[in-house]
Amino acid sequence: MARGGPGMPLLPDSSRRRKWENCFVPPMRQYFPFIHGAEIWNTSIQAAVAQGTFVLTTSKEKHGYDEQANIYYAVPGNYEEMRIALDKHIGRRNPNPPRYDWEEIASAHLDLYKNILI
Repeated sequence: MARGGPGMPLLPDSSRRRKWENCFVPPMRQYFPFIHGAEIWNTSIQAAVAQGTFVLTTSKEKHGYDEQANIYYAVPGNYEEMRIALDKHIGRRNPNPPRYDWEEIASAHLDLYKNILI
């Protein structure tokens, strides 16, 4: 094992390397089963969608699978629907996820707050 300093491992040995490498792999799915539903404005959902990860969330307005966003919207509290959606869609990745311009979003928020507070 390579050492990073006195007695400190730099890299894990081969028996632990796979586990270590998996720490840096994007998740295959994200769950956001909000009791009252959620929408795409939720930044946790946006972050998962931006990396192409399959998202399972709940919504009172939307229902079913949105292939473009790779999101399944289930009825809040319908756990059977959520299980079926996971069985069907888990592991799907969006090869062309939407890109968000976070600098533009932050700037728009600052402008909004300035207009409200001034």
